[in-house]
Amino acid sequence: MPVTDRKGWPTKAQGDLRATVEAQERPDLLALLDPLLDDRTRRDVRTAIDEDLSYVQDQNDELRSIWADLQAIGASVGQDVLDVCAHVDAILREGHASPSLPGSLLKEWIRRVVDVGRAALRGEIDRVAAQAEDLSDKEAGLIQAALKSGEYADAVRLVARRPVPIPAIETRETVWRTQAERTYGDPRALIGKSDLPLARRWVEGVTGNSRADQPLSRLFAEYTVADLRTAERSAPFPQVVACERIATQLAEQKINPCFLPQLAAYGQLVISVPTTKPQDRSFVRAVAGFVARASRNRDSRTLVIVLAPGLSAAARDRSLAEIRTRGLHAAFIDDLDLWRLIALQETGAGPSERLIGLLELALEQQPIDLVNPFGAHDGQAVRMEMYVGRREEARALTSPGTTRYSLL
Repeated sequence: MPVTDRKGWPTKAQGDLRATVEAQERPDLLALLDPLLDDRTRRDVRTAIDEDLSYVQDQNDELRSIWADLQAIGASVGQDVLDVCAHVDAILREGHASPSLPGSLLKEWIRRVVDVGRAALRGEIDRVAAQAEDLSDKEAGLIQAALKSGEYADAVRLVARRPVPIPAIETRETVWRTQAERTYGDPRALIGKSDLPLARRWVEGVTGNSRADQPLSRLFAEYTVADLRTAERSAPFPQVVACERIATQLAEQKINPCFLPQLAAYGQLVISVPTTKPQDRSFVRAVAGFVARASRNRDSRTLVIVLAPGLSAAARDRSLAEIRTRGLHAAFIDDLDLWRLIALQETGAGPSERLIGLLELALEQQPIDLVNPFGAHDGQAVRMEMYVGRREEARALTSPGTTRYSLL
């Protein structure tokens, strides 16, 4: 059958065929009529096919993820799911090479397969959650936290009462917050079971009365910064620590390989309890004003450590955002953070390790664009921590008559 008539135009039969295919909204079939299409229609067809293939690719990726989760949670799934993924991969390769693909049918098929996988995963999650109900509150809390964060293998280990390994972090004393959320479950319940005076006072919460809450800030300071405090007991904010003293102690004890270079951005730490309860609706704006008062009338930049028992994650995020809009610097210690510090006792950590732990919790909350640990001012005033492991080079650079030049 000729593609065109004698004048170069498509025949009536060919035009009718194109119109019929267009009415079916099948770009895969319309692509087979390429000689009858104008340039704009060709582009539209190619775009429609690419969108279909992109959707199928996303669904196939999700199916692989579901399969991995089913494997982790101990479901009896075999090679069938991976065979489906491999079959879809082959179709996608063919589709990109030649657009003769029934995209709508493929989309519906892969969507239904993914739905079946999701339902199977939900069933397995419910099964593990039901098993957790027969365990202690602490164990059940850890299992629920693992399921919520998608750590299904950890949840299965906990149900079987096998220990969940915590990877060693050679450069930190405390575990990362996201890891702690998965590991510790209900930190407030764990704090309540501790014999530490700080823990007992912590679970009593914030009263909103600065005098009544001073014991909390004092106990926390004794637990973390010990004898480094410089303010008088009668001062409005008595728990103040000069950052220079902290840096000096860390250098003398040689216990931290990086010397926490962000400390150079601050003159002092102020440890305090807010005058508004963390559960109050006005807490976000009130605590920002509180941080402003704690930072006022000081010679250099202040980092305010706000002790906030019972603070929710949402209120914590909103408070940090409000404080940053005012150009202030603060960090919150909530239930999870306090337990991250207390948990150090299990590793035999002493006062110095608790001090480093506090600094990790505080400095990880500061935006790196404002407090850069690797900042240098056009090669001037390079901090000593930048020379870790290069002591001799540092000395040579500062020796009279030296001919060496820094590479920084």
